[in-house]
Amino acid sequence: MMDFLFINSQELTALMELPLIQRVTYIMGIRPYMDLQTCIVGIKRKISYQSLREVLYVAPIPGVKAEYPSIQQARRAVKSLERAGLVAIKSTEKNLILKCLLAETDKSIQNKAGMRPTPQVDTSQVCYTDVKSTGYKNTNRQADISKTAQADTPHNSENKYVCLSKFFESFWGKYPQPQNKTHAWNEFQKLNPDEILFSKIMISLNIQINHHQQQQSAGHWVPHWRYPANWLAQRGWEDDINTNKLQEKTNAAHKARTTKQPVDFFWESCKGGIDYVPDSETIVNDGAQSARNVIRFSEYRKTSETC
Repeated sequence: MMDFLFINSQELTALMELPLIQRVTYIMGIRPYMDLQTCIVGIKRKISYQSLREVLYVAPIPGVKAEYPSIQQARRAVKSLERAGLVAIKSTEKNLILKCLLAETDKSIQNKAGMRPTPQVDTSQVCYTDVKSTGYKNTNRQADISKTAQADTPHNSENKYVCLSKFFESFWGKYPQPQNKTHAWNEFQKLNPDEILFSKIMISLNIQINHHQQQQSAGHWVPHWRYPANWLAQRGWEDDINTNKLQEKTNAAHKARTTKQPVDFFWESCKGGIDYVPDSETIVNDGAQSARNVIRFSEYRKTSETC
């Protein structure tokens, strides 16, 4: 919070046309917490509609009833300030961020001081001619061709922090495993993506999420999602989603293929009932093995009679 508050004439003119609640909201709830370099409120020092509501609170005194405006009244006050051209709402999903449009920054004040040309000393020399005169000596002065100092133009740069925080909130809301937000935000700031790179990140993330869900629906094994900070640091949006399929094929190749045992045929015959007839593949592939395990009663009778 600033030790002093400087409000210029443009702000005062705009405030004169507004009701009292909007004036108090701007002068006491917004301007004291403005960053003098960017004119942004709500980043270095957080504000909220609840804090504005507390600013508008009127304590009860004899003859005056206590007033405690609601959150909706605080929202309407900010909207009214936006319509008046005093602020611009640049809030994210969770943070209230405002930009004071008519306020002056430190740079603009310095540049106003630099609008006046820097006075330069006239270093032109006095030249005397050799022509003799009766009354006086001719003096020829060179014209002062000193360059006029150019005023410094204010550096009009957009606040990248607001755009970056919006990008991060969109990424954070989409990521399937949102954990350790502080580390993820630090990695996102190091990455500092522009609109093109952020678009690539979100498109790749959506593709990976859809692929992950399809693999789970099909009953395939899929690895757990990495932490968001690791995903950003390792440039996870550049990963190939087909690596999981290759891993599944490799694991499937190591599985041993088991053949049917005699007991399997027995249970299959029970499932099929009395009229069970094995299929052709079963007869061809496993005929020799099943024949060795079948007891033929006719041969048993012949052997017993001979004995």
